[in-house]
Amino acid sequence: MEIAICLFPEILECYTTSGDFDYLLKVASNDLKSLSALLTDRLLQVPGVAGVCSMVCLKEIKPSALCRWRIELEPCYMEWMASRKLG
Repeated sequence: MEIAICLFPEILECYTTSGDFDYLLKVASNDLKSLSALLTDRLLQVPGVAGVCSMVCLKEIKPSALCRWRIELEPCYMEWMASRKLG
């Protein structure tokens, strides 16, 4: 499941968490319709994803640092590619 999450360009960040939920995702979406499509049509179809709980950001107060997507995404992509060759 974690490899699949890395392949969604809309998912900017992913963290494992303690408490009621296993993961926290930061997702970018143009509007509520596209967010709904991402959650219901794609994310909930990933094996291992049993449900989602979403919150919408109303105002950005302090943005995060620049995304280091290449450093974070490349290992996930390489692991996914390796698993595809084995299967």
